[in-house]
Amino acid sequence: MMSSVSRPRSRSRSPSNNANANANLQDSADLDQPATGPSPIITTIGAVRVAHHNPTTQEPSHTTFHAAQQSAPSPPVVENGQDQEADDDDDEDEDDGEEQEQPVQLTTVDGGDGTPVDESQFLADIADDVPELDMTHCRLENMSLLGLERFHSLQRLGMRQNLFTKIQGVAGLAPTLVELDLYDNRISKFDPVAPLINLELLDLSFNKIKRIPEGVLHGMAKLRDLYFVANKISVIENLDGLDSLRSLELGANRIRVRLTLLYLPMILCRKSQTLTTCPRSSNSGSGKNKITSLAGLAALPSLTLLSIQSNRIVDLAGLEALVNLEELYMSHNGVLKIDHLHNNTKLRVLDLCNNRIEKLENVGHLVELEELWISNNKLESWEDVEQQTKTLPKLETIYLEGNPLQRSAGATYRIKVKTLVPQVKQIDATFVRM
Repeated sequence: MMSSVSRPRSRSRSPSNNANANANLQDSADLDQPATGPSPIITTIGAVRVAHHNPTTQEPSHTTFHAAQQSAPSPPVVENGQDQEADDDDDEDEDDGEEQEQPVQLTTVDGGDGTPVDESQFLADIADDVPELDMTHCRLENMSLLGLERFHSLQRLGMRQNLFTKIQGVAGLAPTLVELDLYDNRISKFDPVAPLINLELLDLSFNKIKRIPEGVLHGMAKLRDLYFVANKISVIENLDGLDSLRSLELGANRIRVRLTLLYLPMILCRKSQTLTTCPRSSNSGSGKNKITSLAGLAALPSLTLLSIQSNRIVDLAGLEALVNLEELYMSHNGVLKIDHLHNNTKLRVLDLCNNRIEKLENVGHLVELEELWISNNKLESWEDVEQQTKTLPKLETIYLEGNPLQRSAGATYRIKVKTLVPQVKQIDATFVRM
């Protein structure tokens, strides 16, 4: 099954000072999963290889077609919040002995000899009722010539790493389409399309989009995951009505704004310069941007994860309304003081590494906190560490390295942390011996 390239996965925490920080934006696609059940018979329809099950076994209702890649190039990586290649949902359903259809791994559709692709005939021999099409790295240029509207059962459409400049020909897929992946194309203008009313995932990362026009996402009330990583967007706007949005990724853009974050589940805005508004979501990531304040997400009450690493935020004002926030990643900013967290009592992970914080304060009420990352700041007081952590019974991981208090403690640093914070099981990158 196709999934988004830059989709943040389950938030098992990775260090913010690690190259694989916060927003796990790139899963690796596994094209070599062992097949279960009888081996499919491979036949060729035009340039596309299709698998059919042996007729002696139960016939699957649909076949999944992957028109693509033997050796597609790796996508670019976003520093400090890397982009993630999608991992195929290769978990096969085990329906009590029923033979399950196997995903088809296809060769390159252009024959591998560099000859031009006849886009009008590219999918001519594919059945109308396939649930998935994956046309990754096929050098396609004109979406409207593919005749996509005839695929009346299509749920997932993958067209990453092609040469498309416009989104065309998908309006007829509105009744069934759930995922649309256009990662790494040349799309410069995001024109309004007929509402894809059932769309849950839209990935337009690594394109050339400069703005999100008004009405372009109108009617996509079921959209949960929206990815615009590595475009040229300067203002976050026109996301109203996306009541189901839980993950919005805007890393590596040109956003430089006031990030009023109050209602977003996960907005990832790496390398940007202007974030103004981001309505209702559940996760938010904004790493490597130039966001200067948290003031624009007040329309995203379901937000559970917010990632705004590598920006220019100095003040945490605006977090108060994120009452459902569970994970906050704000490393590599210019935060001077820990405050405005009085309503964020559901926080489990707090990452404030690589800021300018001089005092550990205002976290003692976060009784659900499991991980506190505050390395490479300007903390000097061991007394503050003891006072703020003694009321955190669930705290298991603490990162304090790179602060003046570590340097002052010298070789006794770990012993001191363990003495003052006896409940922790991990100090910096090392587990505590019990």
